[in-house]
Amino acid sequence: QVSFDPLNHPLARPHGPSKKKFVPALYEMKIVAKMVKRLMQGKPITDPERETEEEKQAQNMYLLWDDAGHVQMDNKTKFKYYNRIEKPNPAPPGTYESYRPPAEYLPSEKAKAKYQRLRNIDKKEHFLPEQFESLRHVPFYKRTIQDRYQRCLDLSLFPRRQRTRLVVDPSKLLPDLPDPKDLRPFPERLSFLYKGHTACVRSISLNPTGEYLATACDDHLVRVYEVLTGRLMKRYDLGAPIQQVEFSPSPTHNILAAAVEYTIVLIVPTFAAHDAINEHSVRFLRASVVNADGVATDAKATAGLASARAGGITQTTIDTDETVHQPVGDLHDTEEKEKRADYVDGTPQERQAGIIVKVKMHAKVKRITFHAKGDYMCALCPKRSEEH
Repeated sequence: QVSFDPLNHPLARPHGPSKKKFVPALYEMKIVAKMVKRLMQGKPITDPERETEEEKQAQNMYLLWDDAGHVQMDNKTKFKYYNRIEKPNPAPPGTYESYRPPAEYLPSEKAKAKYQRLRNIDKKEHFLPEQFESLRHVPFYKRTIQDRYQRCLDLSLFPRRQRTRLVVDPSKLLPDLPDPKDLRPFPERLSFLYKGHTACVRSISLNPTGEYLATACDDHLVRVYEVLTGRLMKRYDLGAPIQQVEFSPSPTHNILAAAVEYTIVLIVPTFAAHDAINEHSVRFLRASVVNADGVATDAKATAGLASARAGGITQTTIDTDETVHQPVGDLHDTEEKEKRADYVDGTPQERQAGIIVKVKMHAKVKRITFHAKGDYMCALCPKRSEEH
């Protein structure tokens, strides 16, 4: 008979083992950590030793033909692999290629003779359908190597590069128009309207003082307006569409040039300047002064004074000296070799109206411009589209 002695128990001894000194084994801690990890992943708890052996065995096993399962690829290579374009498959053979096609596919003797006469480039197929008793009676295909070579060419030349197609709204390609408020200051009110033009206005020009405005119109008229009042001061009928008008920029000259067909018409509108400036302008053009009787003198210039002192003309009223201009032709081809321009003085009637000198050119005048000091003039006369 054994009796239990509580004082003789190992835990009751004063120098026995203590719970504080109990340390679990490191190997057991690893097993517990693996079990906790599987519980957190929602997997069943199995024997860790058996699982470790299965993992090692799975690492040593691999699929022989699975080249994508364990290949380490970067992101770019992986994207190309999973977004690759497969090779196009060859078309399967049809009834035409059968070794025993139906009777309607078999060619007649006439069709065979016609096929033999065709060029190789015109033949749709490289063979004619034939009928055999069995598959073992079918001879070797003569174009096997050519067809295989053509198949290799198709695979090598087939573009497999993916291109991103941009779908752009055409309305978004147009730039955004600015707000009119951001474009200020700009003219918002009509100050003056210079009426009277019945055709396209091709050119305008201001005199050096800025008091008068000259316009060139396709209705054969050169009009001179007063800028402040908009009153029509003078009209000149030159008999053809006017390409351009230009005032001399010199304040000591009162000269208005107009380009009409083959002629440059130089006008002195006397109402636009003082008599001394008008006289100086006529002398500058190296022309004699014409008096009221039509006689060439050295007195003051009186060109256009009658219409100027009348205080302006209206659109319906035709001035007496408005249509006195006489058009001149271009230079002859024989004369063109020696000179490019010819100066012609105006007739007494033209001089009375203010038309002092006319310059005949070898071709139609398109553009004219004065030098900054008013001493020289440049004219553009393109005779041909490729030559000036």
